[in-house]
Amino acid sequence: MKNKYLIVIPARAGSKGIKDKNIKKFNGIPLILKTILEAKKISENFDILVSSDGENILSLASKNEAIPFKRSSYLALDDSSSEDVLLEVINKFSNIKNYDSIIFLQCTSPLTTYRDIEGAVKVFEDSKSDSIFSCYEGFKPIWSISPDGVKPLNHQKNKRSMRQSINNQVIENGAIYIFNINIFLKEKTRLCGKNSVYIMPENRSIDIDTDLDWFIAEQIDKNRNESKS
Repeated sequence: MKNKYLIVIPARAGSKGIKDKNIKKFNGIPLILKTILEAKKISENFDILVSSDGENILSLASKNEAIPFKRSSYLALDDSSSEDVLLEVINKFSNIKNYDSIIFLQCTSPLTTYRDIEGAVKVFEDSKSDSIFSCYEGFKPIWSISPDGVKPLNHQKNKRSMRQSINNQVIENGAIYIFNINIFLKEKTRLCGKNSVYIMPENRSIDIDTDLDWFIAEQIDKNRNESKS
């Protein structure tokens, strides 16, 4: 590997949509633990850090050989940004100088596999990018609502296109981000510098935000596990 990576998993204690989402059991395993265990399967022995304000989450991280990093209380609010959480880790984690890049994983994407993480690292290195993000191929017509009515943002309303005819369009799925630490510090965004993408299947791209998301993701995960047995 050309880079030294630190895996960072954010997991605050509170949750507005689903109560205690990050420690709620997902097919019998706390959501945060599912991501930790998947990250531990990758072939390279990367350090894993969990940023949280919740003592139970930090304890769970420590028991599973991840680094517990106590997040400041002002970064545990509904409107706290991921960039600010990352900046705190970079500025306060004493061993950060040992790493060149961060692999930022979100436990709200529990269908991400260790092979996805390894694949994203390969894209990051092969493309010589400053940052990459995971996505899936697809197209969704997006509209903007204003007092003047609704306006199309990414399509023409008088020229509807079939989904199959849309090429080279991807949708960010929020599962994996990898970025160079020095470039991130200059631009203060995980999508810094030269960007590339790691493409995942749509059925592994669910970002859990609602009870329906949770139900669908659990069913996909159950079916996947049953097919392996």
